[in-house]
Amino acid sequence: MVKYKNPIDSIHENLLFTKDGECWAYYSFSPKNIHAGNEDKLNQYKRSFEMLLVRLAKYKDLHLSMLPVEMNLQERFDILEQDYDPDMLDVGHYYNQRAITVLRDELGTITQSRFYLGVKIKNPIFHTKDSGLKGIATIIRQINRRVMKTLGVGMMTSEEKEAFEEKESDVRDLFYGIAINPLPEKELRYICRYNFIRGLPHDYLTESNKTKENISDTLLDTARQPRYIRIEGEYGESYCSFIPIEKTKKDIANMDIFRTAQDFPFPVEVQMKLKVYRKSDVQRKVSMTGKRFSETDGELSERDEQDEELITGKSDLNQLRNELSNKNTPFFNWVACYVVTGDTKDICAERAKEVKLSLEQEYHIVGTQPIADQLDLFYLYLQGADFNTMTENWIQSTLPVAIAELQFGISQRLGTSIGQYIGRITNGIYPDLMSAIQGSRFIVLNHVFLANEGIAGAVTDSPHTLISGQTGKGKSFLMKIIFNYLSFLKGKVLMIDPKSEVKKWYQEVLKDEEIRKNYPMFVKLMENIHYVTLDADKPENQGVLDPLTFLEGTKAKDTILSMLKQVFIIPEIRIENEIMRIIDELMLERSDGKQVGLYMLLKRLENSDDEDFSSFGEFMRRRVEGSILELAFSNGKTKGLDMSNKVTVLQIEGLQLPDQELAREDMTDQDKMSLSLMIPLAKFCQTFGMADKNEKTTIFFDEAWTITKSHGGNRLVNELLNVGRSYNNQLYLVTPSIGDVNQAISNFGMMYCFDEPQERERVLEFVGLEDTEYNRELMAAMQKGQCFYKDIYGSVGQLSIDCPFDEWTKAFKTVEKSHSAEMERNFAS
Repeated sequence: MVKYKNPIDSIHENLLFTKDGECWAYYSFSPKNIHAGNEDKLNQYKRSFEMLLVRLAKYKDLHLSMLPVEMNLQERFDILEQDYDPDMLDVGHYYNQRAITVLRDELGTITQSRFYLGVKIKNPIFHTKDSGLKGIATIIRQINRRVMKTLGVGMMTSEEKEAFEEKESDVRDLFYGIAINPLPEKELRYICRYNFIRGLPHDYLTESNKTKENISDTLLDTARQPRYIRIEGEYGESYCSFIPIEKTKKDIANMDIFRTAQDFPFPVEVQMKLKVYRKSDVQRKVSMTGKRFSETDGELSERDEQDEELITGKSDLNQLRNELSNKNTPFFNWVACYVVTGDTKDICAERAKEVKLSLEQEYHIVGTQPIADQLDLFYLYLQGADFNTMTENWIQSTLPVAIAELQFGISQRLGTSIGQYIGRITNGIYPDLMSAIQGSRFIVLNHVFLANEGIAGAVTDSPHTLISGQTGKGKSFLMKIIFNYLSFLKGKVLMIDPKSEVKKWYQEVLKDEEIRKNYPMFVKLMENIHYVTLDADKPENQGVLDPLTFLEGTKAKDTILSMLKQVFIIPEIRIENEIMRIIDELMLERSDGKQVGLYMLLKRLENSDDEDFSSFGEFMRRRVEGSILELAFSNGKTKGLDMSNKVTVLQIEGLQLPDQELAREDMTDQDKMSLSLMIPLAKFCQTFGMADKNEKTTIFFDEAWTITKSHGGNRLVNELLNVGRSYNNQLYLVTPSIGDVNQAISNFGMMYCFDEPQERERVLEFVGLEDTEYNRELMAAMQKGQCFYKDIYGSVGQLSIDCPFDEWTKAFKTVEKSHSAEMERNFAS
């Protein structure tokens, strides 16, 4: 049992001063979420990181680490709840706590990968080239330092510390092109403390306030369990094991050990210490290797033989010689370790086994669990510790380009830092949705209003969201999750439900006595929804979508003409002119305070002395009467829709939507009438979004293709999108085909794209992924509930939708399974 001696002299801001008189500067490395299939962006990033290593090489010693740091979901939800409507705060808080409970049960500690860079700064006082008395004083300080170091006593002077602080600014100047920031002092204290509480439950804020005296207040035991370190402290005990990379394949292209570590269903830490190999030593080693190659080559030539590995080796050696001599490229020694933890030794052992097996199978990398060197590795990766020869068995020697292939700084991160839980990042192919969710530790949060807030780092300020994909892939399920979450937030929400299914299933679940008894907050959530069902057979509904009652000027006129042309083929220009004249007349009367409606258009046209006008007017009237179109034709006395409620679902009784691919000439009259109603409905949504600039509003338009399929549809979509930011309005368009909004695609700040076999190339283009065989295969293999998600920061990844609330899932049904269907599913499994 060992109690480690504290090596820290002091910590000030992002600088760590050791008792050996050394100084390390630490920085947080802003991660990049680059999808594995986005090769161009990955290569650009690797090239920029390679150049960073070249620039930092003059500092000789570097420390790269990736830690699975607790997300502190409770704190994030506490912040989120400040945006909740006071009337729904109890419901929102309840579901936030439910989400935390479920996620902790499934994941244990909920973590997020954070990346840290350490740079050892030379003592500027000891390395001066002063002459005379000043130079002698420097030499004396150096001798004193070495003596005190031998005695184990620190004596860092204030003069030295100030010199280090000045020198640290030179390091920052090298960070151009990559988002790297000085580490806050509290976070530096935390990562120093983290070494001693690996795998133990702890509070970030508490641990970040530890003083240098108790940062290492832990007992380490390697005697009883070889290959493992038992950590014993105030929070209990845990086990950890260091798994150094012993051997890599020759070609380490895409050997992304940092990204790979994030794919395990348990927390995995990666530590890497680097030291620049002295140029003279490298050249001597290259020279010796070249001489050995020549001798071997000569022996083979005498036997008239060749060796492929020798030929390749000579080529690689010549390339290395060129890099060192002509390009002056630095050469690094490095030791990298995976670190796993567990509550028990057996759990830790199982995780270590899985890591080693994964490295070997996927990358042909040999990872080992040393018996006697666990503590040496533990000490090696402490902040401020030097690279040492005790780990020579695992030293790798490469150029910076090879280190860049390890993908330090590439993160599994999507969504927003604060928001509601919508699923997990699951880049890869899985047999089913549940396997994907259970195989990922990386949760995705989304705050639906942040796109409109001008967030730093966001690549868009568009608040609108597109949800697209083949029917049955999970679009409606995701839409309803977001819809329910929005019910907690301040502002009004309107859902257009052309399929008239939401009310049916939501109210069906409310009839369940067990649900009413066990989930009172769910009952409150459901009962908070106001349903508006437009039924043309009810007199009070007739004319509620009449454009003359809620639109003015050209908006009213254009909407009316689009509606009419969707249903009627106007036979000649003079009839169309007469229709427009009557519309102008009615709008003028309305401006004078008279009650007008579209039925008056039909009557005036029918009562015309011109036989052609009269005949067409009668035809129109007869078509409208007794049909669903009566919802848009009033006599001017119909009371408008009441949209004062916080959450409203609007559906139309008897609406029969045509097949999406059906050509207009093949549509029935009922098909045309249904699409015609989508035009004033879209206009009504626009009016809803513009009602109050100071109030946040959200519109969900399911089956949005019905807008684009109707007359002037693209213009309607653009008008809905244009309400946008200036009116605090956001639009969710839900549609099977991304082509439905092809021309307006740039207006969507976020996208959830489920698979659509006929549009994979187009989907990849729109979300910003390359059209490669890998990406198409990935998309084709996506299960129901999986999609490509593009967030407000421009990051793209594969998202597996996850609803942790059973009562919600029950309410989200869209199909009533028959007994035979249930039996088919049971037998198939």
